[in-house]
Amino acid sequence: MLCNQRAPTTMRPRYKIFFTVVLGLSAQSFGAEVATRIEPSTPSIDVVGEIDRQTPELIVAAVKQIRGATKATIFLRLDSAGGDIEAAIASGRLARKHEMFTIVPEDAMCASACALVFLGGVTRLVAGRFGIHRPYAIRYSDTDTDARRSYETINKITRDYLEHMNVSPRVLGAMNVVSPGDIKWLSKAERKELGIDGTDPVYEDRTDSAHAKRLGITKRELYERQQHAYNVCLPSSSGMSLQESTRCYVDIVEGRRR
Repeated sequence: MLCNQRAPTTMRPRYKIFFTVVLGLSAQSFGAEVATRIEPSTPSIDVVGEIDRQTPELIVAAVKQIRGATKATIFLRLDSAGGDIEAAIASGRLARKHEMFTIVPEDAMCASACALVFLGGVTRLVAGRFGIHRPYAIRYSDTDTDARRSYETINKITRDYLEHMNVSPRVLGAMNVVSPGDIKWLSKAERKELGIDGTDPVYEDRTDSAHAKRLGITKRELYERQQHAYNVCLPSSSGMSLQESTRCYVDIVEGRRR
């Protein structure tokens, strides 16, 4: 079941912190559309368009719809060029609170403020494009003192959020070397180096602990099984189909196969 929600179009102007909205989205554009896909095993929330102050509220409503039907992990699918940094951080905190998996689909992008939403996921995957640049204040800075205060405030907000998400501070460093009038599209290698793709280490340790305890083995034994399964079952080297490779991996980790 697919449910679409759109933020109201009448909003009072606010002087807030923004990331640049790139690729032709204007200040007059509508807020993001939030679509809820309610499927028992793979429920998802699609956020498409400019992230604004209504986006977190729409995500909350979408979560309530999904949780009325299933307790399965929610996939937060993003396709956004950016928007309001405070709304993005609030949306990212919702993703972390509900332990969502965040995804940028193959034909989508996640740039600017969207990157902060994405980093709220406990597990994160980019199949499309992922872009970053320095966050900035939309209001004018009339003096060097104003500009420095603005820069330091934005950096503190972003740094505190990334720290709460267990994301390396190097991500903020990478953002800050890109002008707000530009954007850097990160390669897969660059995302891996910065820890953008992957799984939150705290969440991973907790779930791995529960997994190992269920199997009656140590975490070290679990990791040894995972590494062995990866070497044996990787589709490109084993000649297996994706389905066969997945079954092989699970069987080895679960101890049903060596």
